[in-house]
Formats: sequence, structure tokens, C-alpha cells
Amino acid sequence: MSARLVAGLTAPALATASPAVAQTQAAPTSLDEARAQGYAGRPADEPAGSMLGGLLAIGPGFFVHGVGHYYTGDEATALKLLVGELLGAGLVVAGALVAARPEEAGRAGPLPISLVQSGVFLFLGSWLADVVGTFKGAEPFDDDTSRLGGHTLGLGYRYVGDPRTARRHRLVPSLTLDSGRVFVQPSAEIEPNFSERRFALDFGGRPWRGASGRDHVAVGARLRRDESAAFGYATRAAEGWLAWKLDMGQLIARMRRFSITQRYAVGIEQFQFGASPSDVPAPFADVDFTSSWFSLASGFAFNAARRTHLTLEFVQDPTVAIPAASAQSGLLRGAFSHRYRDDLDIDVEILAGDGFSVALGLVYAL
Repeated sequence: MSARLVAGLTAPALATASPAVAQTQAAPTSLDEARAQGYAGRPADEPAGSMLGGLLAIGPGFFVHGVGHYYTGDEATALKLLVGELLGAGLVVAGALVAARPEEAGRAGPLPISLVQSGVFLFLGSWLADVVGTFKGAEPFDDDTSRLGGHTLGLGYRYVGDPRTARRHRLVPSLTLDSGRVFVQPSAEIEPNFSERRFALDFGGRPWRGASGRDHVAVGARLRRDESAAFGYATRAAEGWLAWKLDMGQLIARMRRFSITQRYAVGIEQFQFGASPSDVPAPFADVDFTSSWFSLASGFAFNAARRTHLTLEFVQDPTVAIPAASAQSGLLRGAFSHRYRDDLDIDVEILAGDGFSVALGLVYAL
């Protein structure tokens, strides 16, 4: 084939090449050309990730937080992480001292539980920030894909491995009406033969939202009704709660789009018992006794991929699907949400304590 024929065949293809191809062909071929086109390079105060620094953060850094960042030259962040470690250890000690008082003997009050859990969360969080931040360097995590307001319909299934009952399966429908500032969410959790059922109504608002809208402070309340036809009892409960979510990048530059979350709640529950195991009391029947509770959840949230959002929390909450491993250790909660389409999320939740629970759900945008 002659050179003239080759030129004739390739010319139309070159003439119709897409702008993206043309742009690729025009890409700089040297550092000087890149700088001439505006490339400024990595800022001096945002170093790249370090393998050795990350290993130091895992090993000796577990005992002295900030070692990894100190190794990479970020002394200011290293000092913040060390202060976080000391403060976390101090909260754990304070919680243990409060629990050891004579008036606290034999029970786990909300104050020592909140002190210990917050201390453990702060201790582990500062260590994790040192490890992840040192390995990763200055590049931020992917943008947060958790939904920011909007109306949704949720359809889910929960398997409950609770040693207290042989009833394992639950259907979990929910509806969320969320303007971004205020929200209402009715939901249910129903055993297929309707012997166990839970109805709840959550509502509240977000008095503060950050510039991105993802960081926020929320306050709200929950009304709940539990009924058991298998054991002949019912409860009605009310709680108030405060929750917040904050991007750690505001404190540690390398942890941009890696958020910390906390939720506090106090509630009261009234128990009603029927005349027989199959007799479920009416909602306004006489109350046999009342109890109160305090709950706390502390955790992390980040994107593992562009459309996949992960949350890991330590939870102290007696109202969830399974009992805690102990009064001190509580529950471990992991949540996975994948944005399959703009109008469809796939959600997975795992609870681990004295037993376990796995929930699978689809969330449709309305």
C-alpha cells in the first residue's frame, strides 16, 4: 500500500476526531510545558502520601498519635492528633471514675457511658486520622453522595439474629419527606405473619447547615409503638434527639470529605401487658410500668468510591433491633449506601452486638 493511499485513508479520521482526542494530542509533554499551561504543582503545605509514614502511624503511632504526620513534616496536624489522643484517654478515665462512685454501683448511668464512648471514639478517631491521612496524603476523599433533602420511598428487609426470639424476618417500609431544612419520616418494621410490629414517626429540622450542605446540626423527635402478638405486650415511646455531622477537613487538611457523626437521644417508654400471651393491649390501655433511656452513637462517614457512601458507628441504644454485647461495649453499626441511579439508592445496614442484624433496602426518589 502506497504512502499516498495511507494518507488518503487516515485523513478523514483525523479530520473527524473528537475534541477530547484533539485535546489529548495537545497535552503537554514536559513539566515546563505543563507549567506554561497553568499547572502549579502540589502545594508545599500539602505533601503526598507516604508508605513509611503510614506504617509508622499504624505501629508506634497507635501509642503516640500523630507520628505519621510528623514524619511527613506536618507538625501542626501531628500536635492536633496527639491532643485528641490525650483528651480521648482522659474522657475514658473520667468515665471509669464516675462509674466507680458508690452511687453508680450496679448500674451504667448515661454520664459514664457517654464519657467512655466519646473517649474511645476520640482516641480511635485520632489514630485513624493519622493512619489514613499519612497514607493518602493531601488528595481529598470523593465527594459525599448521601442524599441532601428530597422525598423518598424506602422498601427493605431485615434479618434479625436475636437470641431473645426465634422470629428472624422483618419487612421495613418507610417514607421520607425532606425539604432540606425540615423532614418527616413515618416507618414500620413488621414480621411477615404480623406477630411482631413496630411503627415509628421521626420528625425534625436542621437549624445549621455548612457551606456544602452536608455538614449540619439536626434536632428532632421520635414517636414509636411496638406490639407483640406472640408475647402479649406493647410499648409506646417518645424520644428527643440531637445529631451532627462535620467534615474533618476543617481540622485536618488531609481528611477533607471524611466526616465525623454523633447522635444523642433521651427517651421514655411505657409498657403495657395483655391478659394473655395473644392479647395485644390497645394503644391507650393502662400502663404497667415506665422506663427511660439515654442513647449515644459516634462514628465516621466517607465515600469509598464516587457513588458509594460508608458509615461506621459505635452505638449505645436499647431500642434497636438486637441487644448490646454489654452495657459498656454497646453495638457496632456499619452502613453502606450505593447510588445506583440518581433516583435509586441501594442500602445495607449491619448491626453487631449480642447477636446481629442485616438490613437490605431500596430507596426510591419521588
